[in-house]
Amino acid sequence: MATAYDPITAKHYAAYRPSLHLPILKKVLDDDYFTLGLDVGCGTGQSAVALTTLYDKVIAIEPSESMLQNAIPHNQVEYQLCNGVDLEFNPNTFEVITFAGVLYYCKSQQLLEEVEKVSKSGAKVIIYDFEILLNDTFEQLGVIPPTKQQLDYDHETNFTDLKLRKLKLEHKAKEQISFDISPTNLAHLLLADNDHYNLLAKKYGTTDIFTTLSDQLHTTAQTKNLTVKAQVFYSMYSHL
Repeated sequence: MATAYDPITAKHYAAYRPSLHLPILKKVLDDDYFTLGLDVGCGTGQSAVALTTLYDKVIAIEPSESMLQNAIPHNQVEYQLCNGVDLEFNPNTFEVITFAGVLYYCKSQQLLEEVEKVSKSGAKVIIYDFEILLNDTFEQLGVIPPTKQQLDYDHETNFTDLKLRKLKLEHKAKEQISFDISPTNLAHLLLADNDHYNLLAKKYGTTDIFTTLSDQLHTTAQTKNLTVKAQVFYSMYSHL
C-alpha cells in the first residue's frame, strides 16, 4: 500500500518477491476454482498473478501509482487505481476477496462494510501475510536487527474488533516455512522494506546500495543460494 512503499523501495519490491502467495492460497482455499476475485492492495501484482491459478479473472486494486507502474502484466488480471477505502463495484460481485499484507494499513469499519457489500453470499474473504525472518541475515551483515517496536507492524491484523454484519471468521492460523533465495534476490527483499532500507543505508549509504549489499551477501553466503525462514499468517472469513 502507499503508506508502506515509495518509488525506490517499490522497484526492489517489483524485482523480487518470494513465491509464497500461491501455497498459502491453495492451503486456505483447498484448490477450489473461482470465476472472479478481488485483490485489495495488490502492490505490483505478485498476489494477483498468484490468484490467476485459482480464478478466471482477478480485479486488482491499489492506491499507489508507483506500484501500478511496476505491476506485472497478465491477461487474467485487471489493475485499477483506488483510494484504499471505497470498493466501487456492484453489490454481490466477488466470490473471493483477498488482502495480502495490506490490511494493517487500511483496516476500518468503512472498508469492512464495503467488503461485505461487494462479496457474494458464500464468498470467502482471505486476509494473509508473511514475515520473512531476517534477523540472522542482519547479524551476518553487522547490522542490529529491527525490533517489532521499530517495525510498528502487525502481521496478524484481521477484522477483529470491528462489527461484522455479514462475515464470519472460519479459521485463523500461523505456521513457519522455509524457502531458498539467491544473494541478489535477498538484497532486493531487504531493500523493498522502508524500515530495512533505512537501517541498511546507515551502514552502506544510499549510493548504489543494491550493488554494495548484493556483493556483501554473496561474500557472506559463500553458496549459490541461502535458506530463509518465513512465518505465514492467515484468516479466512465466509460471507453469510
